[in-house]
Amino acid sequence: MQTGQLEKSGSLRKRTLSRGMSEDESLRHIIREAEESSRHLSRSDSRYGSLKRGQTRESLSEDDVLSENIELEELRALALQQEALLFQVDCLQDALEGTEEMLAEAQRETQRSNTELERERAVRRRLELELISLQQELERLREERSAEQLQKPSTPVWLQAAPQGSSVDRDEPLNSSRSVVDGDPDNEESSGYEDAPSEFTATPDRDPLDTEEDPENTPSSGPNPGDSCALC
Repeated sequence: MQTGQLEKSGSLRKRTLSRGMSEDESLRHIIREAEESSRHLSRSDSRYGSLKRGQTRESLSEDDVLSENIELEELRALALQQEALLFQVDCLQDALEGTEEMLAEAQRETQRSNTELERERAVRRRLELELISLQQELERLREERSAEQLQKPSTPVWLQAAPQGSSVDRDEPLNSSRSVVDGDPDNEESSGYEDAPSEFTATPDRDPLDTEEDPENTPSSGPNPGDSCALC
């Protein structure tokens, strides 16, 4: 715009000078005006360049500030991320330590269980051996008993069926049976167990008082030699 205004002013001056002056003076005046216009143009160009450089510097400084701010924000974000990662690492380390402790406790418990299992197995083996030995001993006793029963002589049926008791109890049915066979009434009360009921003794016909008054008729309570012979 300034160059256009200078050209317009220069053209007006040319017209005025061309009218009142000669050609040489007009040429010198034109040359002088051209030089002045060139100086004005150079000055304006220098001013424009300086302004442009200042603007570029300002823009560069603003860009630098923005870039620095962006870098600072990125650094802060990275620092926060690093702190979060370190916290996660600490948490994972604590969890790992707890897991290792639990694993060690489980291993100790497993070892104790294995030891207890081995002890129970040893006890079981010992009991099995004792059971086998007891079974063998029982089998041996059964064999010995069966062998004794085979070697034992046969006895009369009435002796096998006799009830268990004292020698007097065993001799009583023998004496009563002999008295019945011989027909001796005195032997019916000779055993000393008149009051005891027995299926082999007969009911006495005499009065007990007569028996007490007549001691001569009461037989002695000693062993009868015939009984021993009968047992033989």
